[in-house]
Amino acid sequence: MKNADDLAGALWRKGESDLANARMCLTTGTALDTACFHAQQAAEKYLKAFLCHRGIQSPFIHNLEKLVA
Repeated sequence: MKNADDLAGALWRKGESDLANARMCLTTGTALDTACFHAQQAAEKYLKAFLCHRGIQSPFIHNLEKLVA
């Protein structure tokens, strides 16, 4: 069974992957809508990783504003 730090690490790594994908889109100057999607996904995963690391169960939502609150 994974603990909270394992889950936080997994979320962080997924965020890193999303951020890398956003950067690739920006570098090529194509699929800017996809870059925006991956940037939002990265932010969401970083926030959820932070909450998990702090022992706070994140809600199953994609709204960044609500995750910050």
